[in-house]
Amino acid sequence: SPALPGMTEAFEKSVRDWTQRTRAPTPALDMYQLGEPLAPLVQRVAARQCQAVVYTGPGGPAIEWVLASRPAMPRVPIVMLTPVYTTQAAQALAGAGDGLYAMAEFDPWSSGSMQIMGWRRLLIARQIEPSSLSQGGYLAAQALVQTLQGLRGPITRASVAQALQTMAPWRSGMMEQPFRVGADGRHQLNRSALPMKLEAGKWRIAHTQWIRE
Repeated sequence: SPALPGMTEAFEKSVRDWTQRTRAPTPALDMYQLGEPLAPLVQRVAARQCQAVVYTGPGGPAIEWVLASRPAMPRVPIVMLTPVYTTQAAQALAGAGDGLYAMAEFDPWSSGSMQIMGWRRLLIARQIEPSSLSQGGYLAAQALVQTLQGLRGPITRASVAQALQTMAPWRSGMMEQPFRVGADGRHQLNRSALPMKLEAGKWRIAHTQWIRE
């Protein structure tokens, strides 16, 4: 994982939590600064003969990691986060990305699902590149507008905040779980994902059931 500001502690905690839940040996966590040469890191990871590698960086650095590490670990599956699930990543990686996994947080944008037709029509009309990020923005706007439409009286910062905190769990066919804003900061976030696999430059669903945290 690149040592992203404010994220290092979260990644370390995730590894600890996963280890406690599964009672499995603690996996190695390698942190590095963006811009550092990747060769020493690749050699260190390759020497462990890992069964799989999970990379938690954003799209650009993730592409660099795949291109740098594939020659040393050609058969080791690499799992990426949602920012890599894009057409740009598929084009940039080409054949080097075959077998790469990335997580779709919503109904996959590259699928023909009826659940995403409204979102897809809007993106085509506005000439916006499809991605999980644009799906998240679309869903957030829908949830907010629906909440605002239910308000009675003046729309103020306080009234909107209260309406969000008291809203019923909000559902969409593009999400596996409902979303809810928590008054205490403990929001019911989207904690499900579908793994996508890159094959011949195309993202395909690798598993038909949602994986829940």
